[in-house]
Amino acid sequence: MEQLLRRIRKTDLAALEHHAYPFDKVIELVNPTRSMSYNPGIQVLLAFQVGELVPPRLPGVVAEAQQLDVGIAKFALTFELTECSTESSEPDGITGHLEFAADLFDQNMAECIVQELRSLLTFLVREPARQLDELDW
Repeated sequence: MEQLLRRIRKTDLAALEHHAYPFDKVIELVNPTRSMSYNPGIQVLLAFQVGELVPPRLPGVVAEAQQLDVGIAKFALTFELTECSTESSEPDGITGHLEFAADLFDQNMAECIVQELRSLLTFLVREPARQLDELDW
């Protein structure tokens, strides 16, 4: 598992060197089979936010963070994870939200996906030296 994480880190850091490369140009060069039903380059998105979002503080305005649901998924699956902390900045778990394309997944399947991700993350945290194929799926 540690070797896999090192390879992922190396690949991600190498990819970041090209972060300013235009997305349209990447799609043109890769030339995937195009469909109006899904995004040509990204089907699953994992977003990880360190620290909870803090609403802006403006004079005379009371603001609070809200989860915005536009009624349509941009990608097949979007995992939004947020690292939480206590008032003394100690780690206090991770919260998450899954957005899914309703034409590809139903509520039960989405819940199964969340449970599998939770099992995987728990396994990785408890036993980082073990191999993924040792996980009882």
